[in-house]
Amino acid sequence: MAGSTTRSPASPAWEAVQRPIKTQGTQVEFRPAEGVDPLGVDLGALGYSDEATKSSEVFTHLKAAGVIPAQVRFQVALPTPFAGTQVWVERESREALTPSFERAMLKAVGEVTAAVPAAELAIQWDVCLEVGFWDRPYFNVVDDDPVDGATQAAVLGKLGALGDWVPAGVELGYHLC
Repeated sequence: MAGSTTRSPASPAWEAVQRPIKTQGTQVEFRPAEGVDPLGVDLGALGYSDEATKSSEVFTHLKAAGVIPAQVRFQVALPTPFAGTQVWVERESREALTPSFERAMLKAVGEVTAAVPAAELAIQWDVCLEVGFWDRPYFNVVDDDPVDGATQAAVLGKLGALGDWVPAGVELGYHLC
């Protein structure tokens, strides 16, 4: 099935591509369907804000009941847009689709910060793939799929920009996993 494609059931804007060898993630990656402008791809709701909102209701209830100490904040862990493109998007489409992933994650941050009071919230960016790429050759050993935009300076710049998305009053963390 190397090189074969099928329509993604999630959206007519996406096309699934089967890869013969992959050392990380999945053998199925996605790209924009023929004729679709990658800059115009709307990923819609990724589900992070919905799950965080539901979980924060439980957290608030447990905190009010004294089960969770008063000084503890509700923590939401989010993947970086880089992670979304490196694992799920075919190499040739990653750069073009990065803005779509960034818009979707920025929207999720906005929804979470609108739903949970800043004084109660901590947002953590999960920096897994960036750390792996930083410490090469952890990834991409077998399939020789070069890393896009993962120089140390680029990683630090992207992480700084993600931190800027988190409003004042919300605690910010980076999980270097």
